[in-house]
Amino acid sequence: MQSGLSRAYGETAGWAWASLTFGLVHASNLPFVDRDKRLQYLYAGVPFITVLGSYLGLAYRYGGYRLSKPVAVHFWYDFLIEAIAFVGDPKHSPLSASIGLRF
Repeated sequence: MQSGLSRAYGETAGWAWASLTFGLVHASNLPFVDRDKRLQYLYAGVPFITVLGSYLGLAYRYGGYRLSKPVAVHFWYDFLIEAIAFVGDPKHSPLSASIGLRF
């Protein structure tokens, strides 16, 4: 998306629009957020994700428009967030697994 927007509107405007789109697309996670935390997610989480998207866009732009760097950063960011959540509450983490055997 950023490449197309950059060709159409210039590199800086394309980067800005792609960053905003990245944040807005992540607003679609709202149904998966606890009801009591949805406003917090909209007012703090989505802007933070937009800033993160702008960083990923810069990595893409200054990395020669190759996806390897921003994909790697996105992967490690998500992995570290989930690993920290797992350490904090292993029973309710998406990284946890359990096997139950009935005798």
